[in-house]
Amino acid sequence: MTRNEFRDLVPPPPSPPLSPVDWDAVIERLGTQLPSDYRWFADVYGAGTFGGWRIAHPDHPLPGFNLWDRIKVQSEAFAFMRTPDGDQESDEDFAASFAEPFPAAGGVLAFADTDTGDGAFWLTGGDPDEWPIYTDDRGSDVRVTLDLTTLDWLAALARGDDPILDQGPVQWAPAPLEYPESP
Repeated sequence: MTRNEFRDLVPPPPSPPLSPVDWDAVIERLGTQLPSDYRWFADVYGAGTFGGWRIAHPDHPLPGFNLWDRIKVQSEAFAFMRTPDGDQESDEDFAASFAEPFPAAGGVLAFADTDTGDGAFWLTGGDPDEWPIYTDDRGSDVRVTLDLTTLDWLAALARGDDPILDQGPVQWAPAPLEYPESP
């Protein structure tokens, strides 16, 4: 999907919700480039939701929408799930069914999640523009690797073609920049 096709499918906000990302600083901190279509999306759309999926942004002030927070939380979860507790013979097989977190070669790098703990990751390795999407449904232990670019996956969400969440077409909703005050 081209960027213009995506704009036609999902109109961007009238103005970028956040300042332009310093991608050189992101690359330096992360130690790798990120897919160019994700960088474009983050610059134009910011952070927000497609249905139940929260799409993270490197500079978003709220933890649930901050890329660094998503990477930390999901990496810790995958590292924990890959550690068998030794109580059952099947624990080792269960642990091995989880991908290794980035920065392991070919490791998963989080960029989106849901309130119920489902995650969307890039399977790193090689050209970032060719990283497939890896989704993990924590409720059913379904893990799916999709041969889609980030923009193709986001377009699929917008059209209602989500392999994890059973929902129809959804709209893009920009994330708030602060939590609303309690009454």
